Amino acid sequence: MRSFTHRFLLILASTLAGLLATSTATAEGFDERGFYVGVSGVYSATLFQEEVLSYGGLPSELAQVSDSKGASARLGYRLMSWIALEVQYEWLDTIEFSNATLGQFAEYDPQTVTANVKLFLPTGSLQPYLLVGAGVGFWKLDTLDFSGTVPPVTGGQSSGEGFTGRAGLGLNLHLTEHVALNLEGVGVLNTTTLDPNDTDFDKTLGNLYYFAFSAGVTYRF
Repeated sequence: MRSFTHRFLLILASTLAGLLATSTATAEGFDERGFYVGVSGVYSATLFQEEVLSYGGLPSELAQVSDSKGASARLGYRLMSWIALEVQYEWLDTIEFSNATLGQFAEYDPQTVTANVKLFLPTGSLQPYLLVGAGVGFWKLDTLDFSGTVPPVTGGQSSGEGFTGRAGLGLNLHLTEHVALNLEGVGVLNTTTLDPNDTDFDKTLGNLYYFAFSAGVTYRF
């Protein structure tokens, strides 16, 4: 996961440097006030491997947490050339918990809704930005049945919600005055704890953080 993160950041920095060096577009029309909408594909790199290493008393060195893919949508308003406010919804596909003893033993499904502030560097058609946001995360954890264990393990479900924060960097490449391509890398933090007390895997999980890397398109009205 760390090597993937480093590669993504290197690609983002190289893209920014190259496009800044070659862009000859003026700022006119690319940073006017107005509403915009955006959609993106998301790849998440989980950061809570340590949190599930001994989940349910299982051998810590054998536990694994998968990364995930998902989608994001946002609605925002550009207040000035350098600042915008937006609401963002992000959905991730199931994240799997597994180990060599049982294979997959739990499934985790996160969603987040945050209000974000974007601070732009209004440099024409290519505009990097800093993003910070806060909101709420909704989480669901399913533990699976294992009839072959001693004693047998009964599956169950737990869910929760809590404060969520987002912070990271992004890049808008404007193709026209209304359409822009978007790259973004953010860290997602939350205060949610999941306690599957209806199952035999009786362990509270917290600090379920991840990196979200996204690419998509934005349309400004």
